[in-house]
Parts: sequence; C-alpha cells; structure tokens
Amino acid sequence: MKNPLDVIVSEFQNTQTPANPRDVNLGEWLLDDRHKERVIRLRESDLPEERSRIKKMELPAITPSGTFSYRATSKLIQHSGLCCVDIDGDHNPHISDWEEGKRDLSDVAN
Repeated sequence: MKNPLDVIVSEFQNTQTPANPRDVNLGEWLLDDRHKERVIRLRESDLPEERSRIKKMELPAITPSGTFSYRATSKLIQHSGLCCVDIDGDHNPHISDWEEGKRDLSDVAN
C-alpha cells in the first residue's frame, strides 16, 4: 500500500507569494526540520501580530491538493488525491466536541 503522503505538491515562498512554486514531496516536506525554529517561535508567541507575520511572510505555504503553476484553482496541474481542511476553534466556535469531529471526518474519508 502506497503512503498517502508520498505525493508531489507545490510549495510557495509564503502565503503572500502566489507565483514561482516548486514541486516537493509532501511526506518529506512535513518531516523536514528546516523551518522548525520559526514554527516554535510561532507557537510560543502570544502576540497576534507576530504570529500573523510569521505565518504570512516567514514560513512557506504548500498546496496539499496538488501541483499548481500559480496559486489559483484554475492553475491546477495535477491533483494529489488529497483534500486539506483547516478547522480550528477560532473560526469554528460552534464546535464543542473535537473528538467527534475527527471521527466524522474520518468516516467521510473512508
């Protein structure tokens, strides 16, 4: 059985740079520690402005759903077979049972 993370996706310089992507292996990218110090600084910061700046400008952005020539739906080159969902408490205050939510998503994926 093939590892579902063994797919090629696009990496962009940051979330503000939609052009000039490069192809990366998603599984390898997720395990790479090149950005570890910035991620730790992001997680440890209590300052919303600093967290936003690190997320937007200092860390790369990827498109888990595939490879793109430009970060736009119409510029998809090859779909990875994956779907990325960003669900968090800040934007979804109505969710109270996160474990149930994980189970529900898992049921949909299977």
